[in-house]
Amino acid sequence: MSTKPIFAAGDSVYGIDGRKAVYVTLIDGDNIVRPLSEDFDGIEYPGSPETWDEVFTTPPTEVYDQRIAELMEREHELRAEVEHLESRRRDFEADERALKAKFSKIAALRNIDDFIEGRIPMFVKLPSDYAPELVPRDKAIAEMSRGRERGQKLLVLLGDSRGDLTWNINGYSDGSGTYCEFHPVKDEAEAKALVQARFDKGVAQWRDVKAGRRQPDHSWRNVCNPFTWAKNSPVGWLVVPDDVREEVERRELSTAQHVANEAEKRAARAQEELAEARARLAKATGEQA
Repeated sequence: MSTKPIFAAGDSVYGIDGRKAVYVTLIDGDNIVRPLSEDFDGIEYPGSPETWDEVFTTPPTEVYDQRIAELMEREHELRAEVEHLESRRRDFEADERALKAKFSKIAALRNIDDFIEGRIPMFVKLPSDYAPELVPRDKAIAEMSRGRERGQKLLVLLGDSRGDLTWNINGYSDGSGTYCEFHPVKDEAEAKALVQARFDKGVAQWRDVKAGRRQPDHSWRNVCNPFTWAKNSPVGWLVVPDDVREEVERRELSTAQHVANEAEKRAARAQEELAEARARLAKATGEQA
C-alpha cells in the first residue's frame, strides 16, 4: 500500500498542473506552498503562499500529458467541425450565387429577393394597348370594395410556351377577374428602362410586319402598341424613333380624316332628311289648300 510522501518546509514540490513551488507546511490537510516564478535573469523566486490540494515530488507528467492529449483531441474535433461548417457555408454561398446568376438571366426574376423581403416599393403597369403607368405597391395589390380595402389582389408569375415569364395582377384575390401585366421595380429609373425595352421590342416587331418579315396578324400588339405608348406615355419615359413618330402622326391624321368623312356623311344624310321633310311638308300644305 502506497502512502503519500511527507514534505518538510523548504522542499521543492510540484502541483497537479506541473508548476514548481517551495513547500511551507500542512494545515488541516491543505498544503501551503509558495509557487516559484522566474525574474528577467531566469532566477527563481518564491511567490505568495497558495493552498494546493495535492503536491508531488516530481512533475505529474502522466496526468498532465493525458489532459493535454484530451484537450488536443477536443481541439482537433472542434477544428474538424469548424471546417465542415465552413465547407457547408461555401457550398451554400456557391449555390446562392449560381441561383442568383440564373435569376439574373430572367428579367421577371431579377427582383425576386427584394420582392420577398418587402423591398419593392412600386410596380410598373404594362397594358399592351394603353400607356404604361408607375403604381405604388400598396395601390397595385390592394383589392378594393366600395371604397374599402378588403384584401390583396392575386399576384402571379405566368409563363408562355417559349418559357418567357411575366408578372400579372388579377383584379381580385381569388383570380376571378382579368389579369394585367405588372412588374415589380425598385425605382423610377428601373421602370423607365423596362418600359423602353418593351417599347423597343414592340417597335421591332411592327417594323418586321411593315417590311414583310412577319405576318400582319397584329400579334406584335401583345407586346405593346408602340403608337399608343409613344403618344400617351409619361413625358421623358421613352425615346421614340422618327418612323414611329411619323406613323403616330399619320394615324392621327387618318383618324381625323375618317372622323371628318363620317361627319360629312352624317351632315349629307341630315340634309337629305331635311329636304325630304320639307318636301313632305310642302305636299301636305298643297293638299290642304
